[in-house]
Formats: sequence, C-alpha cells, structure tokens
Amino acid sequence: GGLVGLAVAREAAARGASVVLFEREQAVAASASGGNTGLGHTGYDAPEGSLERRLLRRAISLHPALYRTFGLGMSHCRKCGSLVVAWTPAQLSALDEVLQENVNAGDTDAYRVNAEELRDLEPALSPAALGAVVCPNEAVVEPFLIPIGYAESALRHGAELWLSTEVTSVERQDGVWRIGIGKS
Repeated sequence: GGLVGLAVAREAAARGASVVLFEREQAVAASASGGNTGLGHTGYDAPEGSLERRLLRRAISLHPALYRTFGLGMSHCRKCGSLVVAWTPAQLSALDEVLQENVNAGDTDAYRVNAEELRDLEPALSPAALGAVVCPNEAVVEPFLIPIGYAESALRHGAELWLSTEVTSVERQDGVWRIGIGKS
C-alpha cells in the first residue's frame, strides 16, 4: 500500500491483470509514502545512464496526464524549483559538475548563481552560502494525494485492496504462487 506498490497495482489492473494488493496498515500510504517530502525531482543526482534517472525523466512527462486520470490537476503539483547550495569552497568548485549533471539528465533550464544572486533569490538564506545551482523544474506534490489517486484508480480498474493484511510467506509451487497472510 505504499506508492510503488499502488502504482504497480494500478498499472497492472489498468492492463487487465487480476490484482490483489495486501497492506499491513489500516490505510494506504500510512508509512513512508504518505510522510515523505513530496519532492518530484528532475533526476540530476541519479547516476548517469541508470534506470533510476531514465524512470525519473519519463515520469516527468507522464505525470500531468496520469494526475488528470486521478481527478487531480497540476495545481496539486507546485513547480517551486530547488537549490543545490555550496557552503564550502570545495562544494563551490563542484557546482559546475552539478550543473552539467542537470543538463545531462535533460534539465536544460538549470543554471548557476553566485552568492549575491543567490541572496537575491533567497534573502533568508545564511550569508555563508557561496553559490548554488538553481533547478527550476523541481516540484513538490502533496505526498498523500498521489498514493490515494493510485489506490482509487487501481480500484476503478478492478484491483482489490486488502487493508490490515500482512503477508507472512510467499512461495511458488508447480507454477502457482502461494501467499500466506494474517490480519495485522
């Protein structure tokens, strides 16, 4: 019943699979998925060429249409940007690499600012900040709405959601998966 499980359940059900999602808690997104920062980032800090980076970049293009299927507009996604701030001379010298990582990840809108420009952008930031890379395409979403959207969409596509149900064992015998469950 976390974000990944709900997304997989929704996608499988939407493709016609018979889906049952077991969730140990009494509600979906009751743990990390409902309490995260909600940061939707551009993938610049994922390793270049990695599956993680490719999926993050693909997700950026898929999210607007997907959110609409949940009944959510992009008003639930605040494109506020982020800063990679340098606090030491070593971090300052690494900012060009951070900027290049953004460009390599496909975020060509990222740019570098010096200390004075940074204070113009964020006046409350400590004067100890030496510079930054501005990542204007980073966004924040309501962390609880997205899992709920996936859950509702999965249910509309015929998936079953068993709350307060803990998986106690999983085994495969003769091509059949056997899942042991218990009430939690």
